[in-house]
Formats: sequence, C-alpha cells, structure tokens
Amino acid sequence: MDEHLQARVLMLAAETIREKGLSRDGRYIFDQVSLLISHDGYTISLSDSQVTLHLYFHNKIAVECKHQRDVETFYRKLKRIGASEVGD
Repeated sequence: MDEHLQARVLMLAAETIREKGLSRDGRYIFDQVSLLISHDGYTISLSDSQVTLHLYFHNKIAVECKHQRDVETFYRKLKRIGASEVGD
C-alpha cells in the first residue's frame, strides 16, 4: 500500500488536525491522531498507537509500522479526517 499513499491526503488531514485539534507539547491531537510539524515546516508526522507516517520535502513518504494492515486502517482514518470540513 505504501506506493498508494498520497501526499495530498496527508496534507489535508494534517491541516484539519492543526485547525481542530488540541495543541499539547508541540503536537496537535485530534481523533486519536497526533500531528508533529518540524521547526522548518518541511516535514510533518502523523501517528497513532500503531503507525507513523512522515511526509518530507518533495512529497517523500516514510512509514513506520509493524503490520501493513495497520497502515491501511490509519490511511483510511486520515482520508476521513481530511475530507471533513475544517470549520465543522
């Protein structure tokens, strides 16, 4: 599935989490997903208890997980979060 991850989906989810989430210790948390934005703004990391997705400069994506099915579940959750209206 890694080759099917889309940077746009990650960026939309990140923006929603940043807008709607609670800011705590330099992270934003929304719907059990944590967002960390690098100091320079070029890297974002989205994570839950099973998966961490890193989006780097030029839309390079790295995945940290134990099981591929966890990535698929997490990615579906990010798609749902990103599809919601920021003002909701």
